[in-house]
Amino acid sequence: MILATIAFLYTTSLPLHFEAEKPIKKGSLRWSIKTGSDPDASRVNMTPKDILPKDLVAIPRPNAIPRPNAFPRTMRPSGATFDNARFAPAELQVYRVRAKLIQFKEEADGDFHCAMEGPDGTPFVAEISKPEFASSRGSGATKSIWLQQIKDVRAKFLAHYGLTERTTEQGDFTPAGEWVMITGPAYFDDHENQNHEAANTIEIHPILSISWDGIESRVARSPARKKK
Repeated sequence: MILATIAFLYTTSLPLHFEAEKPIKKGSLRWSIKTGSDPDASRVNMTPKDILPKDLVAIPRPNAIPRPNAFPRTMRPSGATFDNARFAPAELQVYRVRAKLIQFKEEADGDFHCAMEGPDGTPFVAEISKPEFASSRGSGATKSIWLQQIKDVRAKFLAHYGLTERTTEQGDFTPAGEWVMITGPAYFDDHENQNHEAANTIEIHPILSISWDGIESRVARSPARKKK
């Protein structure tokens, strides 16, 4: 009994080790495309095209991607083959989608990962960019031509859910369960088995407008390109 008590006191006195939270920092994979800071962002058709989630995820994955489910390793980090190249026609078009926001999480790159579902349960991902990171990588970074829309959406999202900006990655997903109308350009991501990843890995990224009442009258517009 005495030995057991001593063992218990010893083990409970040991320091606890928790997994460190990842600090939020700018991402790398196709970052210019994700943030609208690439040379072809100005070519994107900003008139929203209405589309159902099931039709969005049926858009063929570009043939320029050598492997069916993953980008080649040469894409990582930025500055590689496809980092500044948009895949036409999908990535040169803004879409308007009505879907249910199932849950969300702020990731290590500052984006809110929004797990979405269509009326028939079709899963896909939409992301809300962090304004401070809405620029290309490297020296002389180019700011997003959609910076104001990104700021507006971020502020609206934070206010709706009573959130404040974090400095570390969010651990768990926050349930939402609300129908939203979103607009934004299509983006083909890597195949990473993400929460609600689409079959073709397509996303709406970044979200340029959002509403929770199913009505979205705002037309997305691109301001003139600005540089740091």
